[in-house]
Amino acid sequence: MLLVSDDVITDRVLCGALESHGHRVISCSTMASSFDVLSRHGEMFDVIMIDIRNANGLGDDIERYARWLAKRAEVIVVRDGAIGVVSLLDHTVTERAATEPAL
Repeated sequence: MLLVSDDVITDRVLCGALESHGHRVISCSTMASSFDVLSRHGEMFDVIMIDIRNANGLGDDIERYARWLAKRAEVIVVRDGAIGVVSLLDHTVTERAATEPAL
């Protein structure tokens, strides 16, 4: 899973929660780093979560790039209150893992 958020607290909470449920998370805090990771490894992600209000650049630009490059990924766009999506993400990732072969 790729997490794009420039909020350190949100990043730590989400990464910690997701990793404690057994998910591998790569986190990017800038628009440039997320473009770099997506261009190199976009096809490997099942889930990409983007903070649309990323202060380093427009989250919607990252969203468009992610949808274009990582076609099989579930792209989740969050706004304020990202912590509330942990259970949704856990369900989405677990459900996909049950129906698709592992990489």
